[in-house]
Amino acid sequence: MPNHLSYFYFVGLILGLAIYHGKLFYGHFGISFYKLLLGRPVVLEDLKSFDEAIYNSLKKTIQCDNVNDWELTFTIADTDEKGERIDVPLKENGAEIFVTNENKGEFVGTIPQPLRPISIHFN
Repeated sequence: MPNHLSYFYFVGLILGLAIYHGKLFYGHFGISFYKLLLGRPVVLEDLKSFDEAIYNSLKKTIQCDNVNDWELTFTIADTDEKGERIDVPLKENGAEIFVTNENKGEFVGTIPQPLRPISIHFN
């Protein structure tokens, strides 16, 4: 199991033990988590309470009239185990696919969230 997955296992174990023993757990989940549990669609506006910087960036991408000038590709920047920057493709051959005005909705919808992948629907 990769190292970061052990954290999720640990948190799940603690939450499970708290529920099993009838203990209160003082914490909260984001609105998108509750929506996923209820089977409701997660929309872009839900990201505002989770990470306002990501929300603002994605909102500007959607509202921009000429996103072609930004030279974005279907990748996101991340860091590897050594702390070096890497580009992670959001879809197959993502580094070779430029974001255009026609596919910017698809680009925003493929941005993964830190704890789990979600789909973003636009009204």
